[in-house]
Amino acid sequence: MVIPEGRDWTLSTDSACRCIAVAYLGPSDNASVAPLRDGAGRLRELLQWVLVERRSDFPGADRYRASLLELAVQEASRLASDDSGMLEKKLRAYVLDHISDSITLDDLARHVGMGRFHLCRKYRDLTGDTPMVTVRAIRMERAGELIRTTQLPLAKIAIQVGLRSEQHLSRLLKAHFGVGIRELRANSLP
Repeated sequence: MVIPEGRDWTLSTDSACRCIAVAYLGPSDNASVAPLRDGAGRLRELLQWVLVERRSDFPGADRYRASLLELAVQEASRLASDDSGMLEKKLRAYVLDHISDSITLDDLARHVGMGRFHLCRKYRDLTGDTPMVTVRAIRMERAGELIRTTQLPLAKIAIQVGLRSEQHLSRLLKAHFGVGIRELRANSLP
């Protein structure tokens, strides 16, 4: 990998970095851009090291930077060829199809075709969350949508999103959105 002389790498310190764009020339002239899911944050961390070390001056600094860049390229290649994104899509689709049902980790593992411990490990590496945290978030998003767009009572919404009681739904909604049900409804309906 070659970085043209005179190029300055900067990262604004005014705000949190949400996206890092990296471009490099590969063996072919056909360039393609595809978003990468860096759930474990490895690529981001490697690129942050590159940014921090870009002006370091110590014996072997050039070789050190080249190694960091090489690792970043290898991690980006691994992420690009990894079909882990399909795991997240399959899990989300299953939850949406069975949102009113009781969903267990065993159900999710069976659906995606792996053991539950392997699912948990792989899903956490991919997204940074457990599968059941995602299930809860999907349920809360659907419940929030129903609260904002309908006048259904909480007891019915709780059943539709697979929760056992309106009190449980109320507590989870408050934790998820940071506001109560009245505020959700008041801010949405005409």
